[in-house]
Amino acid sequence: MSSSSSQISYKLYYFNAYGRAEVLRFLFHLAEVEYEDVRIEFADWTKTKQEMGFKQVPVLEVDGKRLTQSVAITRYLAREFGLYGKDNWECALIDSFVDNCQEIIEKAIVIIKTFEPEQRKKEIEKLQAEVPKEFEELEKLVGDNNYFIGDQITVADLFFYNTVSIVSQFASNFLQTCPKLEALRSKVEAHPRVADWLQKRPATSYTG
Repeated sequence: MSSSSSQISYKLYYFNAYGRAEVLRFLFHLAEVEYEDVRIEFADWTKTKQEMGFKQVPVLEVDGKRLTQSVAITRYLAREFGLYGKDNWECALIDSFVDNCQEIIEKAIVIIKTFEPEQRKKEIEKLQAEVPKEFEELEKLVGDNNYFIGDQITVADLFFYNTVSIVSQFASNFLQTCPKLEALRSKVEAHPRVADWLQKRPATSYTG
């Protein structure tokens, strides 16, 4: 963790949901950095979104300055908290892994934003057909380390765990042909700081 992180004022804006912001909350909790977790109720979003950059969340406020886009915020915090790679190559490997996970998340976001029953059913079936193959490709990127990069947890592991949690709302057994990824998911979940957050975080849903 950056020695100056504890002196910085952080405020995270997102819905009262897990979704795209949960990996950011994991990062704060792992780094043991205090922040204000501003949870917006969906009923208030029409009014509140006018105050947000690009009229979307998550938004991270750092000493009064605002940053948008969930993956950009994720990378920023990971660098600040020492949860990125040790060199440019490791950072590039993490970026590749995170970007591939993000593409999987986008398929789930399509479902969340689809309200017409028949079309929603089709999108769920599409996700269920496609994501096992995509996780099989991710499986090839995982070595024999405890985590994705070496023996220390990084943002790649947290982002992957959140991806699995989101996809699990619409599909099951998609890691059954991916033993390394299933082992990685279990290791992340068992990490003391992750387990602590999972136990104490407010109960909500992955919508958002």
